[in-house]
Amino acid sequence: MPDTGSSRLSHSTAIPPRVVVENVRPEIQGGRFPIKRTVGEQVVVTADIFTDGHDALSARLLFRRAGEPSWLETPMQEEVNDYWHGVFDVLELGMYEYTIQAWIDHFASWRRDLKKKADAGVDILNDLLTGARLVQETIERAPDEAARELQTFMNSLRVPKTSDAREAVAAALDENLAHLMAEFPDRSRATEYEKRLLVDVDRERARWGAWYEMFPRSSTTVAGRHGTF
Repeated sequence: MPDTGSSRLSHSTAIPPRVVVENVRPEIQGGRFPIKRTVGEQVVVTADIFTDGHDALSARLLFRRAGEPSWLETPMQEEVNDYWHGVFDVLELGMYEYTIQAWIDHFASWRRDLKKKADAGVDILNDLLTGARLVQETIERAPDEAARELQTFMNSLRVPKTSDAREAVAAALDENLAHLMAEFPDRSRATEYEKRLLVDVDRERARWGAWYEMFPRSSTTVAGRHGTF
């Protein structure tokens, strides 16, 4: 899990981000007020995450107790129409904070396109070399054990031009490779949601005796695409 305890999560600002993160829920009055949960509950976070073009995306929900130096994280899942969701548990009293990081997943994009080409019978030898380069870059970020596994996959992708590429394609589409690549992604150009949102966690009995995530101008429960707050 990354140590991202600086005032901003680490990402490059030299190039404008291609990924947009918006419509994050739950978020009360632009993040001015914390949502409320009780100990042991889950916080379900949703967002619209998209980019220009057709590149695959990955996103993670980051969370921590307020004041902790390091973030915990969990993958977010894409549903339909750029709609993503992630979940984390609040296990202690006090304040938590959460945010989202999302980025272009070059390996997932490559893997998707490679399968299409292989199914169509298109020459993919150059594509396999591109995949090997992506794996090599990940090896440089991964710890030793994972790096050794990735090295084996990379060797499988580097096939001579005279070789049958079927085994290389099987290696490229192996779920173990996909898992390893997802575990150690390149987030140097990730988009970070601009706000750190808060969760006020109280004892269970307080849920029934206190104001509970009510909007200032409404006493009705808000539901819809982004769920009930």
